[in-house]
Amino acid sequence: MEDWTIENRSLEDHEFHIHQIHFLVLSQNNFEVNGSGPDPTIQGQYLDMVQVSYWDGNPDHPYPSVTVRMDFRGPDIGDFVYHRHILGHEDNGMMAIIRVEPSTVAATLERLRIALASIKWPHKTEATVTSTTWCVSGRTAKSLLQRGSHWPSTKTIISDR
Repeated sequence: MEDWTIENRSLEDHEFHIHQIHFLVLSQNNFEVNGSGPDPTIQGQYLDMVQVSYWDGNPDHPYPSVTVRMDFRGPDIGDFVYHRHILGHEDNGMMAIIRVEPSTVAATLERLRIALASIKWPHKTEATVTSTTWCVSGRTAKSLLQRGSHWPSTKTIISDR
């Protein structure tokens, strides 16, 4: 998870857009220096595009900016594009790629999931239950693996203990 601050140092409005994820709008800063104001309807919202107001050109004034929280912990990995919606501006640093790679924990869990999925479970008419307990963010989570036929099914129960 990362907090990004997108500043607009130009004399025209700029929107910021990222592919594959949505970000949480944390703050809209210094919009009033040019006579505009922040958009209260987007504060605290999840978006994939946000408008950043223009700078008034006064060197004594701060640049308008938007601070957003990017959460890259989801299942999507690879190259994510972020940019402006005016293609002619991409050469000025307004289009780039960020590479999102899986964490070592996520990669290990994915290898384990693939290995478990490849196991040919014996056919049994009675159900067999295997229980595993672990801690997730201060909570106890219990995963039950049930076998009733050829393939397992997983059910997760979260408790606040």
